[in-house]
Amino acid sequence: MTSFFAVKPQSSYTVTKTEVYSVQFVAEHDFPVSTDHHFTDLVKVMFPDSNIAKLFRCKRTKTMQIVKNCLTTEATKPVIERCKTGQFSIMKDEKPESWTCAFAMVAPAKRY
Repeated sequence: MTSFFAVKPQSSYTVTKTEVYSVQFVAEHDFPVSTDHHFTDLVKVMFPDSNIAKLFRCKRTKTMQIVKNCLTTEATKPVIERCKTGQFSIMKDEKPESWTCAFAMVAPAKRY
């Protein structure tokens, strides 16, 4: 029962940090998510003696969760703060057949 509530070791934090860096790289350079799927296996081959590489597991599912739940929330904070202090427009593209929003975009108003 004590192992269930055990504190994660420092190496676990380092592996998580490495996985987030990997996802940030993929997102920043607009690479496909499948890049991380293959990169996970490549890291283990490139660094066979590394404990971090042995524990590194960041394939499609984890990559998408990190993007959706971590990176997206951080990336939208400046936009939200700017919208709180000024005028903005919301534009959206709807599909008439299903009436679902395909995408939405927030644009700050120009100040003259």
